[in-house]
Amino acid sequence: RIIFTRKSGSASHWTGLGIETASLENSMDYVEISYAGNSNLFSGVGQTNLALGNNARLTLTNSIISNSLGYGIDVRFTADLTESDNTFSDNANDDINYQ
Repeated sequence: RIIFTRKSGSASHWTGLGIETASLENSMDYVEISYAGNSNLFSGVGQTNLALGNNARLTLTNSIISNSLGYGIDVRFTADLTESDNTFSDNANDDINYQ
């Protein structure tokens, strides 16, 4: 498992991860992304753990998305998210936001 989270002992959230490419190779499996969303990742995407920008593509499986100050995942309307067998918890706004 690969873990993206805030610094140990910190109470602050970090910015998050953003994907802006349409590569068919964009995939994450057994990843944990937590405690992000302290600011907007890029234009048009709000507070989130993981954002998919315009025309971005991602396959996300067997992962944990939790404790975002906003959305667990924010997906622009031209992006393509394929996801399965993921666990979502304690994301402030919602687990996935499709714009």
